[in-house]
Amino acid sequence: MLIATTTTPMTVSECKDILNLSGTTYDNFFSANLYSVAKYVNDWSNNGLAYKWDPTLSGYTQLQSSGSATSSSAILMPWLVEGSVVVFSSAQAKRYTEDHDYEVNYELGTLCYLTGSTYGTSTGGYALIHYEFIYPRGGAKTVVAKLLKQSYDYDPRITSESVGGLSRSYSGDMPAEYVRLLKPYRKARFR
Repeated sequence: MLIATTTTPMTVSECKDILNLSGTTYDNFFSANLYSVAKYVNDWSNNGLAYKWDPTLSGYTQLQSSGSATSSSAILMPWLVEGSVVVFSSAQAKRYTEDHDYEVNYELGTLCYLTGSTYGTSTGGYALIHYEFIYPRGGAKTVVAKLLKQSYDYDPRITSESVGGLSRSYSGDMPAEYVRLLKPYRKARFR
């Protein structure tokens, strides 16, 4: 499966299409919260929405100049799975350590070497980077879109409501309809 590494794995437009919404009423909210809802669904499914990227010998990531003259950065893929980024020097002689040698912005999918790194940027401008990113597909996209809309409409002060003959109570559990849609993606968790 070839996946473009320059776009967000799920867009506001896709959410609006799934929900059959038009106009721009939800755009800002959806844009600000799309990653956190997708992350919640990925966590709930035990990392079932993650797509693993393993570079090959031709898959080195070129490090670009960053704001700091003594550091380098790379753009990987938005929506990285926390803790999944593993960085080696291009010769695989050194394994770098997160928060000591480099820093990751998981939402934006960027990596920046820190100036106080033990190894500095001794990769010669290239690094071998393994990572996973959240990639909703199929029914998982529907769940993300519906949860996003639900969180927009949700008033946390209301725990139950009755309208005519309809009565509903809300809980913190994933609704049964969403569980059914996520079943193909949910991984078993062993303790």
